[in-house]
Amino acid sequence: MTVTDALPSGYHAQPAWGFHDPSGRFAYELHRVYGPMTDVDARGPICRIDEGMSFWSVTWPTSAAAGDQRPAGRQISYAAARKLRGSHLTFERFSSEEMRDELPRLLHVSDDGPAPAA
Repeated sequence: MTVTDALPSGYHAQPAWGFHDPSGRFAYELHRVYGPMTDVDARGPICRIDEGMSFWSVTWPTSAAAGDQRPAGRQISYAAARKLRGSHLTFERFSSEEMRDELPRLLHVSDDGPAPAA
């Protein structure tokens, strides 16, 4: 199950930005999660960001038994990252380029590949 599978009804995730690690093998992407529509203005529906549910994902290629390459991955929400790193982790930092060096540890990914899921 992925973070997007676990979103409550009416919530949606929107990719914001991302990057590849230096090897090019791992792709990281920040997804902002928005709650249900709360209002409508001249620009359209208004949905508020849910910082706690917003998340980083990492994907990497894997090979299936038939030799097909398929992506694998994992995610971590801002709420889960705060539990691991403490309340000093602000959403501003979590959603910024400053996380580039911390994400492999948070998502259990190293240069040798992903660690077994916890």
